[in-house]
Amino acid sequence: MAATSITPPPVPPRATGPAAVATPLHALLEQVLRVHVTDGRVFAGKLKCTDRDRNLVLSETVEITPQGDERHVAMVMVPGKHLTKVEALAVAALPLLVDQADLAPASNHGE
Repeated sequence: MAATSITPPPVPPRATGPAAVATPLHALLEQVLRVHVTDGRVFAGKLKCTDRDRNLVLSETVEITPQGDERHVAMVMVPGKHLTKVEALAVAALPLLVDQADLAPASNHGE
């Protein structure tokens, strides 16, 4: 009886570079986001960078505290482990003109 030889399929090369760590957030690069974090703060700014751990770097950022206070913080890095919600805002361009009503969570009136 003759032995049959089975050749395994070739292993595709491992991805490297930006495609290797692409996340759904990469589709939002250069978009204005509203990012909610675990301590109740909200950051609104332009997404400049993200990674496989969902860490975000936002530029031209405004921080809104749970008390409603605002401050311009320019550039901020938000650790992915503290993200609770990420929203893309329908803002065409910066500078970001912040209106408190635009950054408040949507109300559930009538539900």
